[in-house]
Amino acid sequence: MQYRDVDILTKKSVGDSGTETVDLDVTDPITELSVTLDLTNGGAKALNKTPVHVITKIEVVDGGTVYASLTGAEAFAAFFYETGYVPVHLLSEVASEAQAVILPLRFGRFLGDPLRNLDVTKLRNPQIKVTWAKDSLHLTGSLYLTVKAKLLQDVPGAANALLVKDVRSFTTASSGDEDTEIPTDYPIRKLYVRPWVAEPCPANILSHYKLDCDSGKFIPLDMSGWDLQEEIERIFGYAQIRHDIYATNGDKKQTWLGYSMGASVATAASGYIANLWCSKNSYGVIYGFKHDGTSMDEQKCEMLVYGCLPYNVFCIPFGLPDDPATWFPAPAYRKVNLRVTQAEADATAYIAVQQDRPL
Repeated sequence: MQYRDVDILTKKSVGDSGTETVDLDVTDPITELSVTLDLTNGGAKALNKTPVHVITKIEVVDGGTVYASLTGAEAFAAFFYETGYVPVHLLSEVASEAQAVILPLRFGRFLGDPLRNLDVTKLRNPQIKVTWAKDSLHLTGSLYLTVKAKLLQDVPGAANALLVKDVRSFTTASSGDEDTEIPTDYPIRKLYVRPWVAEPCPANILSHYKLDCDSGKFIPLDMSGWDLQEEIERIFGYAQIRHDIYATNGDKKQTWLGYSMGASVATAASGYIANLWCSKNSYGVIYGFKHDGTSMDEQKCEMLVYGCLPYNVFCIPFGLPDDPATWFPAPAYRKVNLRVTQAEADATAYIAVQQDRPL
């Protein structure tokens, strides 16, 4: 089986914020769509302002019907949970340096899946919509957007596609349970939850997860945030994310991994040594010194971090990855409720599902 790359939107200079809507005017099934965002930092340190955050929404729509909808952070994490490696990225907080990310959306169980793909010929007006908003620390007029597709050749379109769709987001409280009704229209292959606020471990933001079907008839998930995190670590292993940073002794640095296991730091200038103490948090602390023992101050470094939970996203898989018969049969229930126990105020929690959806 072969697939070929096609430009849906050739690299285009775009404004500092907006929504770009592009027709999916192809006749072959799409196994993957990818969105690339390039930008440049301004003259000051762009701390914690990655292009992943700039992309606020990616949607696949057909008129008023939304087939897929997810944030940049969710797209970044979902690709890792599908493939075992993170998307191509160039993250930098260094003044005047470029940043970029490629966010692929897979529509099958694997690249080139003949039984699950996006056959847009079944739709009337298929489009991809990308919404973004740069930070003030990014250079005005520096943003470029690209959309590419991998098309299957000589393969009939599949009846179903795997599509990730946001369910809701909410602001957390310091305590109490929060209920979210999970859609029951199609089977669910994966459930994603992203609790995000700077510094607290994501397992401490939402401390317990319970999935309840028809008021206790079936409970497929009932575990603490820490137990869920360890289960995800066991199933999916570790991701790696690279950053260009300014390092000062004692600085806290976001790793964009909710559970950071370790890191290496290489200084751009000679005469310095630095490391990042992660302590299994979503951030690490820089310890850096000159050869004479004085503390490091605002030195450019490369930081490579490994851990799990990319951009704080939890992934709850159902069944065997390649066997649709084992995925969560949401339509078999009248009501499916996700109850999370809150333990940290003022975080934003995002909930999304990957559905096995007919077109």
